[in-house]
Amino acid sequence: MTREELAQQYADEIIENKLRQIVLDSFLRGYELGELHTALTIKIEGVTYVDLGLPSGTLWSSKPFYQKFCHDDAQKLNIPTEEQCLELISKTKSIYHAHSYVKYYLYEYDVEIIGATSQRINASFTSGTIGEGIKPVRDSFGVNYYYENRFWIKGESNESNDAPVLMLNAQSESIRIHKHFTGYKLPVFLVKNKGEV
Repeated sequence: MTREELAQQYADEIIENKLRQIVLDSFLRGYELGELHTALTIKIEGVTYVDLGLPSGTLWSSKPFYQKFCHDDAQKLNIPTEEQCLELISKTKSIYHAHSYVKYYLYEYDVEIIGATSQRINASFTSGTIGEGIKPVRDSFGVNYYYENRFWIKGESNESNDAPVLMLNAQSESIRIHKHFTGYKLPVFLVKNKGEV
């Protein structure tokens, strides 16, 4: 065998072994991700809940329910507490997407809230009607509109009939706890604790 043939044989063996290892590693990673994925989402009574890797073990519905609820009716549901919302705010990352131009400087916004597990929940800023939870806000020049979306959370109303809500704001790309008049009907996120499933 010539020197060139020996070098080629040696190179082919190394490439074959490396390629075999790459394929094996990829398969194992994919298999683990497949198992992990099924362990991080669960469907209960038609609602898909997502494990965002929150320390409390709270599972959040993969999307909000845009059916509007009055404050009192929402309190009867498994909606998040203020503590669960604060945990969501501090332990996740949110990404806002302006995905289509509507008219008069209006955009449709979506937000993805991504947890430590890379799982995500999604909310749209256009799936309701203005005045019923989705509020247009003028920018500092009074021209463009940015959407805020509010969701009822557990909590009593105060003497002014304001109660706590989880508010997503597309302009500041933020999530925070806010107060909202209880006379409105708003959408909700649902939650479960891992121990309940």
